[in-house]
Amino acid sequence: MADASRFDPEAWLNAAAPALGLEIAEEWRPNVLSYLTLSARAATLFIDWPLDPMHDELAPVFRPGPPR
Repeated sequence: MADASRFDPEAWLNAAAPALGLEIAEEWRPNVLSYLTLSARAATLFIDWPLDPMHDELAPVFRPGPPR
């Protein structure tokens, strides 16, 4: 089970913003940090979703061109 509480949004923002060339204004930081926290919690829904390899089907492969 994923644990969103282990995610540190402030540390992530401090590392990622300069690496991505983003300038986050001080007045934006609280809202950006709230969004990162919310996103981490939402991500656990997908990470924790049980996958059953017996029922997973691959999508067909798209090949451009005329039908064969």
